[in-house]
Amino acid sequence: MENPIEIKPAVRTHPLAVVSLILSVGGFSFLPLFGSIAGIITGHVARRNIRDQASLYNGETIAKAGMILGWIGIGFVAAITILIILAVLFFMPLPGIIR
Repeated sequence: MENPIEIKPAVRTHPLAVVSLILSVGGFSFLPLFGSIAGIITGHVARRNIRDQASLYNGETIAKAGMILGWIGIGFVAAITILIILAVLFFMPLPGIIR
């Protein structure tokens, strides 16, 4: 007699999806540019692995959230850099000019 019970491997969250989210959130505090870029890269890798091995892993939403937060973090760093450059260009006194 055959065993009618089918044993399936447990589906779990892909570790790189969690790493992507943590790095991207860290990009807002203690890893400003590095965390955001690493979060985007690990998010892409996690999503590809999740799609390739859908029977083993889930967490595509977590990876996507990490990627989105990473792009937002890069946007913040770019905006702050532009504001600093503009402040230096327009509000620094030129040498030899008395105001």
